[in-house]
Amino acid sequence: MNQWKGIALAFALSLSSSVVSVSLPYMLLYLKGILAPSKTLPAQLVAIDLGALSTAFMLSRTVASSLSHLSRPSIASLTLLISLIGMAFSTSVPQLLIFRILQGSSLGLIWPHIEYSIAKSDRKSSNLALLNLFSNLGFSTGNLMGGFLILPTHPASVRIPFGVSALIALASLPLLVNLNVYKGRGSTSSAMKYLYLSALFSGIALGMRVSVLPTYIIQYVTASPKMYSIAMAIPGYTVLFVSYLIARKTDFLSIEKKLLLSSQLKFIQAISTSLIGFTRDYVALVLLLMLSRLGASTSVSISKAAQGEMGASVKHFGFRQTMFGLGNAIGPLVGSFLYTYLEGIGLGGGWVFAFSALMNVLSSYSLWKSMVHLRNS
Repeated sequence: MNQWKGIALAFALSLSSSVVSVSLPYMLLYLKGILAPSKTLPAQLVAIDLGALSTAFMLSRTVASSLSHLSRPSIASLTLLISLIGMAFSTSVPQLLIFRILQGSSLGLIWPHIEYSIAKSDRKSSNLALLNLFSNLGFSTGNLMGGFLILPTHPASVRIPFGVSALIALASLPLLVNLNVYKGRGSTSSAMKYLYLSALFSGIALGMRVSVLPTYIIQYVTASPKMYSIAMAIPGYTVLFVSYLIARKTDFLSIEKKLLLSSQLKFIQAISTSLIGFTRDYVALVLLLMLSRLGASTSVSISKAAQGEMGASVKHFGFRQTMFGLGNAIGPLVGSFLYTYLEGIGLGGGWVFAFSALMNVLSSYSLWKSMVHLRNS
């Protein structure tokens, strides 16, 4: 029963987070006084700020994840609520940054407990796929909501999504208060260390991509909040059940085969990500995002199921999240500065997606090495 509580929490927290994420570039444009109804907007002017917010969020989440085995999710739920209310009423970029850090810290203390509650269930792969399914459902729904809550003719409406996010977090408080707390330690194998390395590369890849994707879309594809949010939502909705069906088939595979399949799916993600920056067609962009999301979501579900079978505890899931978060803290800074530099010399910021794909290739290789070490042990 606790697994369904975790799945419900994953949906609520993902929904709340993505409503905020999709609104941040518009909030920054608003705070700088350059948000106005237009087909495209000078999003490159807030690329560095958006990267800084992403880095601060992930770095704070990283530090908090490493301490998650010492925390109680019920306390973190209160600081999460405070952070969302604070962002809704921010009047400057520094204020927004402070509350974004608090949001990241709160989520970092909560998420490993949710993952552990699922990873220790009977059908690990399918239940972790359900966790990702409902997380993606929450992210996709939040992306859709965030864009439609902003009214182009009323710039101050950028604050509405943050208030809605706070209400969602408030509604999830009862589940967080009653979530079981796990503090087991377990042992760390060489194969599991490669999972940590894979998480680090994946974090860098994701950080580079998400920090520049809003800028790239708004600058080159569409500046419409509705069209932007739809582009972010459709891939998540499309891959929900496909990724679940794939992961469900792996429930009875050996740990080695799970890691090999996870590595292959991560490589598919790398190929699709590398092509994103070379298209300015809306439909092609959505298709590539869809393929990238499918590879990422299914790969994570399967590799975490394998990690659970390798004897992982909350501390190990927290450390994997820490490594992922560390990469995700580095990635936005690298991605946003690289985007600005490439734009400045005329090559185009889309090349950042190729560098992000390279990190995914290294993540795929690390998963393969984990399989090799496990097989030889």
